[in-house]
Amino acid sequence: MKYAAHSLMWAPEFLEKDIHLFDDLKKMGFDGIEIHLNHPSTLPKSKIKEKMRQTGMRCTFTATLDRDNNLISPD
Repeated sequence: MKYAAHSLMWAPEFLEKDIHLFDDLKKMGFDGIEIHLNHPSTLPKSKIKEKMRQTGMRCTFTATLDRDNNLISPD
């Protein structure tokens, strides 16, 4: 079993300044980080890939949809 922590516990938006979470979470014993995709255009994708290689940490992503974009909304 693998354990990860969610980036929303530390930051409302994952930015380059939050890359340190990979190292911090690895030191805490986590296997990965889950990052919320609320602003994909500002996501530091290349830095995330680099940190994944450096730390061996896994990374998953989550997204939420508002009422206008929710695929299961009755309207």
